[in-house]
Amino acid sequence: MIYKLGTITSHFGHAPPETEPWVILKTLGIDVALAKRAVHKLYFEQYPNYNVLEIKHDVFFIPNDTKHGSMFAIKYGTKVNDKSAI
Repeated sequence: MIYKLGTITSHFGHAPPETEPWVILKTLGIDVALAKRAVHKLYFEQYPNYNVLEIKHDVFFIPNDTKHGSMFAIKYGTKVNDKSAI
């Protein structure tokens, strides 16, 4: 199952979100300690945006098959049915 956490905004010239994924989660207001135990894989998909100076990314994750993964998905995620988003 794939879940969406939210959308982040970065600026042209800054490092991509993949370089510091846990910091990105903290800016979204997510419990990073729980995320480190619960998330199997994080994905950052660039969002179509026509503003050259801002770059938006949708943040997706695949939870672990544990109680932490289930709890994290229920608390923070929105289920994405379309797997082509990743």
